[in-house]
Amino acid sequence: MSCVVVVLGLLPLAPGPFDSSASAVEMNDVDRYVSFDGVRQRGQAVSATLDIVNDVSLSAWVRPDAVTCSTECVVVVKDQAFGIYISAGVWWYQFHNGSSWTKVSSDVTARAGEWVHVAMTRVKSSGLATFYVNGEAMKTSTYTSAFGTGTDSLDVGAWSATSTTSAASLPFDGDIDEIRVWNVVRTEAQVRTDMTTWGPVDANGLVGYWDFNDTSRSVVGNLATAGSSSAQIALVNRPTKSDVKTVSTSGSNTVASFPRSYLTAAGGWRAPTGVLSVSYLVVAGGGGGGAHVGGGGGGGGVL
Repeated sequence: MSCVVVVLGLLPLAPGPFDSSASAVEMNDVDRYVSFDGVRQRGQAVSATLDIVNDVSLSAWVRPDAVTCSTECVVVVKDQAFGIYISAGVWWYQFHNGSSWTKVSSDVTARAGEWVHVAMTRVKSSGLATFYVNGEAMKTSTYTSAFGTGTDSLDVGAWSATSTTSAASLPFDGDIDEIRVWNVVRTEAQVRTDMTTWGPVDANGLVGYWDFNDTSRSVVGNLATAGSSSAQIALVNRPTKSDVKTVSTSGSNTVASFPRSYLTAAGGWRAPTGVLSVSYLVVAGGGGGGAHVGGGGGGGGVL
């Protein structure tokens, strides 16, 4: 996964996308994620629109803090239906027919402290199930049964527990962002696009979309227009939210670092108004490349 480092010259001191006091318009420039403590924090959503029995796609950006789960660390699971989790340092996906789970190892190592985009799909007609890591198909299997349905919740960061004060079951320790659920099968090309694109919220078959970009630590609204507003994720025990980018200073410059795709309703990150120059460096496994771009007194560059 590449890391982008941006150096801004002549950054004004007025509130902007780096500042939590930014205006509502500027807040659309901030890509946030939610962090779970691996003990009691989790999220839950309940809606009939999430009761999918046939074709399905599920994806999320994930950065685990711990991967040595003795049983399972739940990332996203629709109970009695489908889900993604980590077990013994490996990514797994699973399906449920209303009676029992079928669990499949992707054979892909889960790495602590690294952002990764994971996705799974299932074609009901053929049973073909595919697990993707960073937009690449890594594992296929077959599951032909219809999924279970009912009032079971979509669980995020842990299995549902009996009360908000009890310890979460199978908790995940780390960060989660950009959860999407479809009642159609996404192609590999579409999965790859999803990992670098915000929305669109009206995409065909999208019934659940939670970007975590607002500041609430108690609820996350469902942005999918074909979904239900009732399918909001209730955050239990106030997990924290943070900006994907990190910001530091170097002399008179402000340095913004982006460890993964920066996804916002505004189309990505935009340089704050007043920035006169932007330099950037892309750091990847094979090296990096850079550029220096001069401005005329205004921001608006999109990353």
